[in-house]
Amino acid sequence: MKLIDAAQSRPEWAVAYHATILENETGMRGVEVRNLQIKRIDLLTGEVHLQKSKTKGGVRHIPLSADAIASVRQLLERAEKFGANQPDHYLIPAFVSGVIDGKNGAVVPIRRYDPARPTKGWRTAWRKLTEEAGLKGLRGHDLRHNWITSHAEIGTPQSVLEAQAGHLSKRMSDHYKHISEKAARKASDELARVKTKQRAEARAKLRKKAESIDQPALPSVGQVNNGLSARVE
Repeated sequence: MKLIDAAQSRPEWAVAYHATILENETGMRGVEVRNLQIKRIDLLTGEVHLQKSKTKGGVRHIPLSADAIASVRQLLERAEKFGANQPDHYLIPAFVSGVIDGKNGAVVPIRRYDPARPTKGWRTAWRKLTEEAGLKGLRGHDLRHNWITSHAEIGTPQSVLEAQAGHLSKRMSDHYKHISEKAARKASDELARVKTKQRAEARAKLRKKAESIDQPALPSVGQVNNGLSARVE
């Protein structure tokens, strides 16, 4: 939350902010976010279809959360302003050097956004952003690890996780397994607690029912009146 709040505070950190959301909400690598083409985004189904990645396991379909979709929309609007209007154009265009013809044939150097080329990153903005948030040293890749850990904590099956996250290194697989085992133990303990409570409630009901059966039935009003009449006679 510190990172997100700091990123929202300055317009020049917009790319770093939305990239943060995408990495933290989808588990995508930073290089995958940087090289994301417009044609790979399907807002109707709320998915990203990755065809190029670090490994073969990286080719996958990634569902987008509501926050991720909101960031994708913001980045699409930004890209359109910089001329991104073709399927092969990139979601985050590169800021490149170029030249234009000036007066009297002079060559004028310029800097502009090129939607046909992906950004090389947001390193400077990220460094300033993390310092502002009091998180100096935090890496963009740590957001992917955070996403993986969060899924492990809620018990997401590893097969489902890898289908969305792509290949996991042995270190991350071991980390995931460790967290999943802790989550499984916590879930087991919680189930045991619930069952103990349910059994106690069930026993209490059974005791109450048994006690009501053992007690002699109270005489009806008619029986009481008949008894009184018999004694009077």
